[in-house]
Amino acid sequence: MGADVIGFTWSSITAFVRIGTKAGLFPSALTVTESCEQVREWLGMPGARLVGPTPQHLDVLSRLLEVAGSGGNLVPDAHLAAIAIEHRADVVSYDSDFARFPGLRVWRPDELLRP
Repeated sequence: MGADVIGFTWSSITAFVRIGTKAGLFPSALTVTESCEQVREWLGMPGARLVGPTPQHLDVLSRLLEVAGSGGNLVPDAHLAAIAIEHRADVVSYDSDFARFPGLRVWRPDELLRP
């Protein structure tokens, strides 16, 4: 993917809808309609793409988990990392667990907002 492309995975989208609509997590949770409208807005942006696993996904995923020495709660992060590696893409996240995966380029969101 090029520099002007933003890749979205369904696992990230559904996590946003799950967290955004969870009552009590934020002062005012989104409705399902509001959260899905936000997703539609993101996916409608120029350069937005849905990305997913390639046929090599299981091999990349298992290698990342083996190198990290863990499964369990690290599996969803490894899944996203594998998709990014397969598409030669970067991950943007505050989650420090992504640093455990060799070959993955990770950016903190605030690093991308600096002038």
